[in-house]
Amino acid sequence: MLIHLASGEFVAYDAICTHLGCQIHFDEEPIKGWESKKDNLFCPCHGGVFDPTNGNVLAGPPPRPMPKVKLDIDANGDIYANGYESGLPLYGEE
Repeated sequence: MLIHLASGEFVAYDAICTHLGCQIHFDEEPIKGWESKKDNLFCPCHGGVFDPTNGNVLAGPPPRPMPKVKLDIDANGDIYANGYESGLPLYGEE
């Protein structure tokens, strides 16, 4: 999951929830109860909420932050995912 933050930088995360492996979604419109915190990452399966700036868990059952993907940006502005920068993917090894 590639996110263009309001600060202008790009971040990327494994889009699989660290709880039970459901797909994470970026929501411009927040889920009920999170109206004051739009633009977060949500897991629709069990209500996990993650901070898009650092992948940290804000609420719900996920046991750890989202694994961050290392990004390389070339001189043309093309963005490449280049393995994991931090965190452990739900399935497999780093």
